[in-house]
Amino acid sequence: MASDRVLENAANEVKEFAKMGLLRKSVPAQDKVLLKCPSLRELPQTQEAASELPTPQFEYLVQAIVDAVDAIELRGHRLDAASLRALFGLVDPVRRANWSRRQEEAARVQGVGRDHFRRNLQAPLLKAIAELLLSGSSEQATKNAEIQEQFLSAAPTQDGLVTWMTKYIVDNTPREAILLELSTATIGPILDALRAANVEARLLVANPYMAQSAWLQERHWMTLLNRFQRDFAGYANLEVRMYDVPPSLRGRLIGDWFSLGWYTYRDDARLEAAEDPNAALIFGHDNAMIHGSVVSNSGAVLAEWFRKEFERLWRHRLTRRGSDVGRTLGLQD
Repeated sequence: MASDRVLENAANEVKEFAKMGLLRKSVPAQDKVLLKCPSLRELPQTQEAASELPTPQFEYLVQAIVDAVDAIELRGHRLDAASLRALFGLVDPVRRANWSRRQEEAARVQGVGRDHFRRNLQAPLLKAIAELLLSGSSEQATKNAEIQEQFLSAAPTQDGLVTWMTKYIVDNTPREAILLELSTATIGPILDALRAANVEARLLVANPYMAQSAWLQERHWMTLLNRFQRDFAGYANLEVRMYDVPPSLRGRLIGDWFSLGWYTYRDDARLEAAEDPNAALIFGHDNAMIHGSVVSNSGAVLAEWFRKEFERLWRHRLTRRGSDVGRTLGLQD
C-alpha cells in the first residue's frame, strides 16, 4: 500500500493528464506533461516502456489510466467510470473540450454542479486511479520476484522472467535459442547474454512499418536499428527474420526453458472514430506469461507447440530474410 504522500503526489500527476485531456498530443506537449509526473515516470512498467523516444512512456501512461478507469467500472462503480471518461475527454461530447467543459460534463454525469464536483468528487476519483496504478505496479513486482525454477508457472508480466532467463543463459550456456518478439525493446538483457555466450540463436521480429500508429512505427524502427548497428554487430551465430503478419504469439525457447505470452489489442478510446486504423493499440510487455521447462510433460507440449508455430512463421512467405531485413530498416547491404 502506497503512503498517503506518495498517493497524493501520484493523484496530482494523474490530474495533469486529466487537465490536458487524452487526445493525441505533440511530442513537446507530451514532454511537458511527463516532466510534471516524476512518480508516474518511475513506475516499473513505465520504465520498461521507455526507449530513446519520449512517446512510449506517455502512451503507456495514457493506456494505464484508461485501463484503470475500466477497472473502476468492473468493480461496480459505473457512474464514477463514466464521470472519469468525461473528465479525461474519452467520450464524444467532450473529446475536444477544454478542462472546464469536461469538468462540467463529469459533474453532469454525477448529477451535481461543477463547483461541487471540483471541490468534493474530483480528487477522490483521481486518487482512485492513482491507487490502481501504484498498487498494480507493487503487486506485479512482488509476484515477478517470486518466480522459482518450477516446471510450469505463470507470471503477471515478463519483468521477472527476463531477469531469470538472463541468469539461466549466463549460468548454463544453452546450445540453441529461438525468440519470437515484436521489437526486442524489452529483452535487451536476454539478447546481450545470448551474444556473450555466442549461443546459436534465431530471432523473429515484426516489420516496424506494419504497426498501425506512427509512434509505434518510430519506436520499433529505432529499437531494431540500434540492435543491428550496435548489439548484433559481430554476432555471427544470430539469424534475424522479420514477419509482416499481425503479431499475436510471443515467446522464447532457450535451452530447456521457455516463456510464452501473447500480444493483445486494446481500443484507443481517445480517437473519435472507432474505425480509425490507429484505434487498435498492441500491447505485450504487461501481459501475463507462462514459464516452464521441457522436462515436464505439460512443458514439453507447450514447447513443442511453440517450436512448430515459430517454424511456420520462420518459413512464411510474408517473412523477410537476409538482406531484405536490413533494407527494410534502411541499412546498407
